[in-house]
Amino acid sequence: MDLDKNPIDPHGIAPDVYLDKNVDALAYTIAPIKQLLNNEQAAQ
Repeated sequence: MDLDKNPIDPHGIAPDVYLDKNVDALAYTIAPIKQLLNNEQAAQ
């Protein structure tokens, strides 16, 4: 009902994802984005 105020983002990290202290949060976030880009390039 409130999509105009809270649109659904089909990409990105889900909220409330808890990472181990030893995990690099930036690398964890960037990895799936890189995979999406690689998949798009391979499809072309």
